[in-house]
Amino acid sequence: MMSIHKINILGGVALLLGLCGCQSGQQGTGALFQVLDAAQTGIDFENTIVPDDTFNLMDFEYLYNGGGVGVGDFDQNGLPDLVFTGNQVKSRIYLNKGNFEFEDLTDASGLNTEGLWCTGVSVVDINSDGLDDLYICVGGPINESIYPNRLYINQGDNTFLEAAEAYGLADPSQSNQAVFFDYDRDGDLDVYLLNGGGFEKSAVTIRPMLTNGSGRNTDRLYRNDFDPALGHAVYTNVSREAGITIEGFGLGASLLDANADGWPDIYVGNDYLSRDLLYLNNQDGTFTEAAEAYFGHTSHFSMGNSVGDINNDGYLDLFTLDMLPESYYRRKLMFGPSQYDKFQRALQYGYGHQYMRNMLHLSNGQGQYAEIGQLAGVDRTDWSWAPLIADLDNDGFQDLFVTNGYGKDITDLDFVKFRKNAAAPFSSPDEVEQRVLKSLEEQPAISQPNYAYKNNGDHTFANKIKDWGFEAPTISNGAAYADLDQDGDLDLIINNIDQAAFIYRNTLMERDTAAGRYLQVLLSGPEGNEKGIGATVKVYASEQVFTRLQQPVSGFQSTVTDVLHFGLGPIEKVDSLTVA
Repeated sequence: MMSIHKINILGGVALLLGLCGCQSGQQGTGALFQVLDAAQTGIDFENTIVPDDTFNLMDFEYLYNGGGVGVGDFDQNGLPDLVFTGNQVKSRIYLNKGNFEFEDLTDASGLNTEGLWCTGVSVVDINSDGLDDLYICVGGPINESIYPNRLYINQGDNTFLEAAEAYGLADPSQSNQAVFFDYDRDGDLDVYLLNGGGFEKSAVTIRPMLTNGSGRNTDRLYRNDFDPALGHAVYTNVSREAGITIEGFGLGASLLDANADGWPDIYVGNDYLSRDLLYLNNQDGTFTEAAEAYFGHTSHFSMGNSVGDINNDGYLDLFTLDMLPESYYRRKLMFGPSQYDKFQRALQYGYGHQYMRNMLHLSNGQGQYAEIGQLAGVDRTDWSWAPLIADLDNDGFQDLFVTNGYGKDITDLDFVKFRKNAAAPFSSPDEVEQRVLKSLEEQPAISQPNYAYKNNGDHTFANKIKDWGFEAPTISNGAAYADLDQDGDLDLIINNIDQAAFIYRNTLMERDTAAGRYLQVLLSGPEGNEKGIGATVKVYASEQVFTRLQQPVSGFQSTVTDVLHFGLGPIEKVDSLTVA
C-alpha cells in the first residue's frame, strides 16, 4: 500500500512523503544487485584514460583518480537523471525515461566539456528557479589550471547555459568537488570548494604546514551575495577572512555538526601527508580548525568521506576511506606509510596521528567521536574512493558501499625499489625516464571488487561482496545511489576507468517484499535553498529513531539523490517525523 502526502512544516519547509508497506512475497534467488547491460540502459559512458610518453603517472599522480556521478531530475518528470564526469573523455548527461532506459542528452543539451579534465559534479538549484543545475569541477595534469570550473544553468527545455563567470564561480584552482551549503544561515547557498591539485614533492616531503592561506592547494569558501541588478547570486571568495587557510590535498568533504551547536561544520579529507581538517563554524562567518580536539586519529591517505547515522542513535557518524588492502599478501607487497622516525617528525610539525586505514568515527552527539573501523570490520578496502552510507536492504540500518581500484600498482615494493635504483652509472636523465616509463607500462592495474557491507545493527558489518553481486574486479571511482525505477529500493551508479559505467539494479522488492517497507522524503525549502540542504530529518517508529542529513554531495566527486530514503524493516507504522 502506497500513500503520498504533502505537508508544510518548520518555516515553510515542505515534504513529499512516500510510505510503502508490502505483503510477504517469494524470496528471490541470485545476487541482490544486478548490473544492467548498456544495450538495455542506453548508458555507454566509459572514462577511458590513455597515457603516453609525455602524459603519465610520473607527470601527474592523480591520473587515475577518475570521475564522478551526479543525480538530478533535469527534465522534472519525477525520475532521477544521471551525469558522468570524464577526464580525457567528455562528460555526459542521460535522461531517465523509466524502466531503466536512458536517453543520451549530451550533444543537444549544451553540456560541452571537450578538452577539460572534469572531476567532481554537484547538482544544485543555484538560481532558485526549481530546476536542477550542474557545477562541474575541473583539474588536470598542469601545475596551475588554466581551465576554470563550469556552471551549467538548466534552461527548462533540456538545455543548459554555461554561466560560471557570471556567478563568480569560474575558479581556476585544481578542484575536486564543490559542496553547497548555508554556512552563515542567511537563507541562501554558499560553496566550499575542495582543492586537491596535482602531485608535487611537498605532498610527501615533511615540512612545516602552510596555514596562512598561501598554499596552492588551499580550499576555498565562496559566500553567496545576491545581486539584485543581475537577478542572481554572485559568489565572493571569503576564504582567508573566514579562516579557510590550511593547505591540503583534498579528496573528500562532508558537512556535520561536530559540536552540536546547530551550525554546519566542515570535515575535509586530505591525501598524502596533509592531515584531515575539521573547520568549526564560529557562527560569525568564520571557522576554526579543530580536528585534533574531536578525532583522536584519522586516515592517512584520505580519499572520499561520508556522513550518516550507522547505529540509529540520532547522531551523525563519519566514514573516511584510505588504501589499506584486505589481503595479507597485498599488504606485504605494498609500500606503506612513514616509518617511526618520519611519523614522529610529522607529529612535531602538526600533521597529527594518521594511520593508513579506513576510519569509522562514531558520534555521541556531544562533540566526541569514537573510532571503531577495525571493530566494525570495515577498515581494509584497498585503494578506495567513494564511501556511500545508505540502507541498501531496507532493514532499518544503513549499510556501507565502497568503490576501489587504481590504474597502475605504483605502490608495489619492487616497482618502488626499481624507481629508486633506475639511475644506472653514466645514464642520462632521458634514459632513466624511459627506463622507469617502461617499467610503469608493465605494472598491472589494481583491479578489485567493490565492497558492500551489511549493517548488523550492533556496530559491526558483514562483507556482502558475493551475496550482493559485486565480485567483478574493476577500477571504480565516483558513485551515487538513487531509486532509479521508483520501486522503493536504492540502485547504485558507478563511474569506472577503462570500463563502461555500472548501473546496478537493486532487486530487493522482487526478491522479498516482506523486507520492502520504506519511507521516502522529498524536501521543498524556501527560496534560496529549494532542496532544503542542511536540514536533518528524523523518523520515530517503534522506539527507534532514523536520521538523515540532506546533503546530496557525498562520497567522492559525486551527488546522490536528494530524496531521503528510510528503510523501515518490519516496522509498519511511523509514529512521528521532524525536520530541523
